[in-house]
Amino acid sequence: MKNFLYYVVVMSLALLPTLTLADFVFTPEITTGVMNYKWEEGEGLNPNIDIDEPLSDNLLFLGIGGTISVDRLFINGYLQKTLEGEDTSSGRVENIAPSTVNIVSNSNFDRQDYSISFGYAITGNFSTFAGYRKSKQAFDVPSTSNIKSEGSPLPPGLTFAGDFEYETKGPFVGIAYGWALGKGLVALNFAVARLDVDLDSHYTITGRDPIVSSNSGNAIGMTMGVGWQGQIVGNLRYKVSLNGYQYDFDVLKERVISLQAGLRYSFY
Repeated sequence: MKNFLYYVVVMSLALLPTLTLADFVFTPEITTGVMNYKWEEGEGLNPNIDIDEPLSDNLLFLGIGGTISVDRLFINGYLQKTLEGEDTSSGRVENIAPSTVNIVSNSNFDRQDYSISFGYAITGNFSTFAGYRKSKQAFDVPSTSNIKSEGSPLPPGLTFAGDFEYETKGPFVGIAYGWALGKGLVALNFAVARLDVDLDSHYTITGRDPIVSSNSGNAIGMTMGVGWQGQIVGNLRYKVSLNGYQYDFDVLKERVISLQAGLRYSFY
């Protein structure tokens, strides 16, 4: 699911080959871009509600971070937040109304990501890193009256609303390889993460007791990306990257493909 944090880390590694012994470099950076985000219900997410189709949208995001490097060692921190996305979904709800009902509604969602990592440049081109990441995802289903019964007629004025949020967290390890090409630098990266997910949901239909549930799961997933960076002037550099990840938790699935650009400045 990487998340994209892995790729910010490995793009920072690309400058490490320029360091000499005992060099100290601080490199803050800012990134922005768009991610194609897709969420899908897994097995056992909520026994009373089945969401028929995945939720997806193109989410704009902004991230800030920084890297401290000393000789071949580095530490990197990063945080990222998306703007709100929206998609229409449909599903079946059982045991909350007089009969099973079908609901069509809009869902609003956003995402936050955080990470910290430590790494080492093994050679002038090859680096390895490990760290810990965390993300928070929130979904809101505004009140809707687009409800149809599969059995007994529904009382007038019936509405459905809900929200759920979940948090994923866990360690990751990865490798990166970069090489000079023309006046820039190409960087490839690959990472594996073991993440746990905790989820809380709350749904209501007018006049009925709410459905409140908690669930959890875990997943091991792989991430990869490719990027390019070049010098603008002095210590100021730009970067662009294409990244992707997918995690299949027990209770939900996430897939992200992102295109991002950023600026970074190194203080020696």
